[in-house]
Amino acid sequence: MDVIREHKWRLIALAFLLLSLLLILEDIVPEIGKTSALIGQLHDQKRKIESVQNWESRLDKLQKRRDHLKHFFSKIYVSFPRDDQMSAIVSLIYSLARQSGVRLQQMQPGRQAEHKSYVEIPITLDMEGSYLKIGRFVNLVEQSKYLIKIQQLHLKPGEKQRARLQTRISLQIIILSNDTLKSQETENRQSDSHA
Repeated sequence: MDVIREHKWRLIALAFLLLSLLLILEDIVPEIGKTSALIGQLHDQKRKIESVQNWESRLDKLQKRRDHLKHFFSKIYVSFPRDDQMSAIVSLIYSLARQSGVRLQQMQPGRQAEHKSYVEIPITLDMEGSYLKIGRFVNLVEQSKYLIKIQQLHLKPGEKQRARLQTRISLQIIILSNDTLKSQETENRQSDSHA
């Protein structure tokens, strides 16, 4: 009994410590688990919010690019006459490039010059291909059914392959006005009727 009296306060402290540990394990540990689960959910929500914010900023960047492209293409379309004949010429240039084997990189129209009986439209073409393919393209353009005059032709060796030439061709497309075409058709009919 003396041992119990002697260690009485130690035993009370040990019992209190065990009781405290039991309370901690029953009440506080589950709360810690709930808190860590809640923290995990908050981190997931934060990642989702960041991805939505990134998505919104990417969408904003894409819309700005789209507006820039719309503005750029509106300038291109303004410089082309709104004419089926012009779209046929553009289509012809693309098909001739494909047919000759050159890689057409860019087609850039210039300002059109309107005259009394015709319209001149400069177009600059940037392309890449071998010397023979570029020569074939030039030949096909000159032999096409439209009046296309080659103003300038710049050749320089390609950056990766010297045999593939970087080429810039300046074309002058001449489109007769509708009045001129009608008067020519009338003259042709009259000359056919006299013959």
